[in-house]
Amino acid sequence: MLQRLKKFVAAAYINSRPDHYEVPFAGNVAAFLADRPYPKTWYFRNRLRRAIHGYHEPAMTFLLERLSESKHSLLDIGSHLGYFSVLFASVPDHEATAIELDPSNFRELERCFNWQAEPVRGQLHAVNLGISDVQGTLNLPQNRPHNASHHINSAFKGETELMAVELTTIDDFVSRMSRPPDVVKIDVEGFEVPALRGASRLLAENKPVLLIEVHPPQIRELGEDVHDVISITKATGYEHFQFHEHRGLQGSSLTQTVEIEGNANRDVICIHKDDEAGLKAVENMLG
Repeated sequence: MLQRLKKFVAAAYINSRPDHYEVPFAGNVAAFLADRPYPKTWYFRNRLRRAIHGYHEPAMTFLLERLSESKHSLLDIGSHLGYFSVLFASVPDHEATAIELDPSNFRELERCFNWQAEPVRGQLHAVNLGISDVQGTLNLPQNRPHNASHHINSAFKGETELMAVELTTIDDFVSRMSRPPDVVKIDVEGFEVPALRGASRLLAENKPVLLIEVHPPQIRELGEDVHDVISITKATGYEHFQFHEHRGLQGSSLTQTVEIEGNANRDVICIHKDDEAGLKAVENMLG
C-alpha cells in the first residue's frame, strides 16, 4: 500500500510539472521540451536531487560548461533526448550534432531540436544512426518503448515493424561534418570499444576531448575488454580522469584515479596531453 502511495505521489508530482525544463548554462538558459510523459518523467523524476543541484547530471553539466569556454563543436553520440547537445548549442557560436540510434528516442530528440528558437535551432543537428567500427545497416523496431539503455546489440524478437538505420564509424561520420568536433560525448551502452576503434583518425589528428560513459557489463557481454577504453586512448596521448559518485546527494568528485572494474557505469574523461585548454578546464575540478 505504501509503495503504491509513493508511486501515486511521484506520478502526480511529475504530471504537475511544466511542459519544458530549463537549465542555466554558460550565462544562457537551455530549454528542453517536456510535454510528453517520457521526457517529462526523465527530466523531473528526481525532484530532491534537482532541487539541490539545480539540474540533471550536475557534474558532467558543469564540466561541459567549462569546456564550452574553449571548445565550439560537440559530437554527442548516444544523445538520447539531446540534453548535452542543447546545453552546448545554447552558447552563441557553438554547435552540436546529436547521434541517436533508437528511433523512438530520436523522434523526441528531433521534436526538442525543432522546438528551439533561433539561433539555437540552427546550431543543432540530429542524425538517426548507430556507431561502431564497421559500416552497414541495422534493422530496429520503429515503435519500441523509450529507453535510455537501448544499444546496437539489443534483441528484437517478435518485432514486425522494422526500419533500417545506418551503421557507421566515427571517422566516417566526421568526414561528412563541416568541421571536426573538439568535444565528443560517447554513451553507447557497451559499444565504447568498437566506437573508439572506429575513431582512430579523429583521435590522432584532431585530439578532441572525450566524455565517455563506460558500461563494463555490456562491454564484457560483447566479448570486449573494458580496459581497451583506456589503452586505445592512452596510445594516442590522452590523459584520463573520472567522476566518482558519492553516496546520497553530495554529488561527484573528479580524480585522475580511473577505476573501471566491477559492474557500475563510469564517467571517464579523456583529454589529450597537448590540449592545454582542455586540461585547464578540469584542473580546478580535481578532488
